[in-house]
Amino acid sequence: MVKILVLDNSELIRARLLNHLRAIPGVQEVCLCETLAQALTDVRELRPTLVLVDLHVSQGHVIQLIPVLKKIHPELRVVVLANGFSDFSRRRCLDAGADWLFDKGTEFEALLALLAEQARLQPPAPPSSGAPLGAP
Repeated sequence: MVKILVLDNSELIRARLLNHLRAIPGVQEVCLCETLAQALTDVRELRPTLVLVDLHVSQGHVIQLIPVLKKIHPELRVVVLANGFSDFSRRRCLDAGADWLFDKGTEFEALLALLAEQARLQPPAPPSSGAPLGAP
């Protein structure tokens, strides 16, 4: 079972991901945030299994955020999402510690398959202290 944190400044993308992620068996909790600062707070407090981050989130640099998140929570797995990756940005994300990279437009189904696989492989996560941001 996994807890997933989604960092994307697009409300439409967050809502789309929330709907798909809730339907995956083994996804225990989905939390949403739209800023780097909120992602840092949520990783500290919620201890998610996975974080999905948009490479082009406003108000900061995701490539600089990845090693900070991994330092806060070393077991955290990071998935970077983008509308296309250059070879340069792909290499920078991987060098920063990203575990997986997915193109939002062409690899969405592959992303969902990976998340379903991760949910099956993970033991149940302890519940967080607060309600998930994406909860009804």
